[in-house]
Amino acid sequence: MKFTRLAFAATVSAALLLSACSSSDDGSSGGSDGDKAASSGPITDKDVATALAYVGGEGGKADSSLDPFVIGFVNNQGGVPSFQEQEAAADGAVYLINNKLGGIDGHPVELKKCFIQAEEDGQKCAGQLLDAKVNVGVLALSVFGNKSFYDLVGQKFPVINSVSVMPEDSTSKDVYALDGGGLGAMYAMAQNAEDAGYKSLAIITTSNPAGKFLLANVVLPDLKARGIAAKVAYMDEGSTTPQYVTALQTTGAATADAVQLIPSGVAGCVATYDAMKQISLKKPVVTVITCSNDPMPEKTGGGADGWILSGQSDIMEVNTDQSNTVRHSMEAQGGDKFINIGNVPKGFGDILSLAKFARTIGYDKITPEAMNEQILAFKGPDGMIPGTIDGGAHTLQPGLCGNAASNVVYKDGKWEPLEPYKMTVK
Repeated sequence: MKFTRLAFAATVSAALLLSACSSSDDGSSGGSDGDKAASSGPITDKDVATALAYVGGEGGKADSSLDPFVIGFVNNQGGVPSFQEQEAAADGAVYLINNKLGGIDGHPVELKKCFIQAEEDGQKCAGQLLDAKVNVGVLALSVFGNKSFYDLVGQKFPVINSVSVMPEDSTSKDVYALDGGGLGAMYAMAQNAEDAGYKSLAIITTSNPAGKFLLANVVLPDLKARGIAAKVAYMDEGSTTPQYVTALQTTGAATADAVQLIPSGVAGCVATYDAMKQISLKKPVVTVITCSNDPMPEKTGGGADGWILSGQSDIMEVNTDQSNTVRHSMEAQGGDKFINIGNVPKGFGDILSLAKFARTIGYDKITPEAMNEQILAFKGPDGMIPGTIDGGAHTLQPGLCGNAASNVVYKDGKWEPLEPYKMTVK
C-alpha cells in the first residue's frame, strides 16, 4: 500500500527559491488523458504495479463519461524563469492515473490550471479555482501571490504546496506540504557543513524574495547558532560566470572552508561550477537538488564531484521502480525534456498522494473536510519523500508535514546516498 520512497536518498530544489510566471490557460488538463489509447506510451506493467501499490485500486482506464475529480493546479509559469517541469510532472501523473490506474473509482482526474506571473495573479487564480469548484488545490511552486491565493481560497478546499518556501506556505490554515519543505533543505545543508567540521562558508544565493527570506530567517541564524561564520553574495537572474567569479572572491571562498550554493536555477549551478574552474578554486560545495538537473550531468560528466546535495525529494538519476514510473509516465505524456529538472519527483508524487486520499474516501464522499482529514491522518511514507509525515506536528509551521531532508553526493563517477537529515519538531 505504499509507493515506497526511492532507495536512493537525494536532494531538494533550489528551484524552490525562484520567482516566475503566467496567466491561466483554458483551465483544464488531465481529463482529456482518458481519451488516449491505454496502450500508448512506454508505461510498463511494473510501473503500474508500483503506482497501484501506493494509491490502491485495480487499475485500468478511467471512464471519461463520468464526472471528474478536479484538482486545481497553480504554478509560477510563463515568465523568466518558469517552472514548466512542475506542470509536466502533474500532467504525467494524471496521465498515469487516468490511463492505467482506473482514475478515482472510475472517474477521471482533471487539472484546472492557473499560472502566476505577478503578485496580483494569486487573487485571480483563487477566483478561478473557486468558480471551477475544485475538490483540492495544488500550488506547485510560487514565491509571490501565495498569501492572497490562500486568503481568498479561505479554507474552501485544502491546498498541497509542492515546494514550500514562503512563511504562508506552512502557516496558512488547510495548506500543507507533504515533506520537510525548504526549511528542511536549508537545515540539512547546515548540518552537512557542521558534520564536516566547517567553520566558515562562502554563500552564493539568489537575490529573489524567497532566497532573501530564507537567508535572513533560516540560514544565517542557524549557521550562527552552529558557530559557522558566513559571507553572502546575492545573485540576480542572468548573472554571468565572471559575476560568479567576483561573488566567490567577495565572499572569501578562497579562504573559507566550503562554498554553500543556493541558486535560483540550474544556470547558477553551471555558472558556479565554471567560475570555480576558471579560478582553480577547489573547495567542497554544499547545495540543493537543482545542481543535479540538466545540463549539469553533461557539463560535469555525470555530476559535480564531491558536491553534497540536500532536499525534500529523491532525484531521477538513479533507476528504481519509483523513478522509472515517474520517467515513463512523463514520457508517455510528452514531458521528456522536463524529467531531470527541479522538483519533478515531488510534483508527481503529490498528485499520486491526492489520488490515494480520494480513493480512500471514495468518489461519492469526497468533500473538503474529508480531504483535510485524510491529509492530517497521513503518516507516510510519501511516494518520493524521506522520513515520516505528521501534519500539524510543527507548532510554528503546522502545514509542514515532513520531518526529513535527503542527502546525496556525486563521488568517483557515481551518486552515493548519505544519511537523510531529520528535523527536530519545534
